[in-house]
Amino acid sequence: CETLNYDSLIAFATKHLSDTGRLAFIAPADKHDEIVNTITMNKLHILRQTDVYSKPSKDIAVRTMWEISPVGQNSIYSSLYIHNDDNTYHNDYISLTKDFYLNF
Repeated sequence: CETLNYDSLIAFATKHLSDTGRLAFIAPADKHDEIVNTITMNKLHILRQTDVYSKPSKDIAVRTMWEISPVGQNSIYSSLYIHNDDNTYHNDYISLTKDFYLNF
């Protein structure tokens, strides 16, 4: 059984994206340094990077959302919280995912 790793995904994007093309993906946050290194080695650029946290009170991101491209521009860095500290869904998370859920 073969698996798709980030090196293969990013290398594929390097070969197949047009100058205006973009690749967006979500990865575990603990792979951040490895992914940045792979993006750099493949001469791609980070357009957007969003660190996803379970709650505002948590200091460590659980996921990172990436958008990369062959052509660089000003990178946008942001954070997203899934829940508020009272375990209700954060408004930003609801706005992002409401089209995929019936109960938002």
